Amino acid sequence: MKYYHITPTRNKLSIMSSGLKSNDKHEIFVFTDPIQSIFIATNQLGIAQFTMFEISSKGITGTIESDNVADFGSVNQLIIKQGLIEAKYIEHLHDIDANMLDMINTTEELKLKKMGYNKAEIIDTMRLYPERTNRYNIVHGTNYTVLSIDEFNRKYSA
Repeated sequence: MKYYHITPTRNKLSIMSSGLKSNDKHEIFVFTDPIQSIFIATNQLGIAQFTMFEISSKGITGTIESDNVADFGSVNQLIIKQGLIEAKYIEHLHDIDANMLDMINTTEELKLKKMGYNKAEIIDTMRLYPERTNRYNIVHGTNYTVLSIDEFNRKYSA
């Protein structure tokens, strides 16, 4: 199994040279599905600039437990009970420098697709938020207007 870890980009060089150090409780947070990185960055860490690492299972000596978070895809989030994973077991995969609104729109779209929403419903959900609508229009060259909650409810109430 592959394990991944994300961190604010400012921590990259330290991890690459000294390894991945746990918090005070000897917990190192990892995940097993790369797409989970965007959910963790957006919903848990509130960051849009981050570095992603892959951790070799050879570097894991502690126990692995479920991370009981209420996040989309949380089944893929784990805690390694260990003080340090040495740098030789950690591979830098890539750095992400994204726009937070783009990340929010992406995570919401992925969640809503999984819940069975179609493209129009996903866009209309995003249109409830002025900042997200504006950013979507800029990125996609569209001209959507913001929907009020009343307009949304009228459109989708049966």
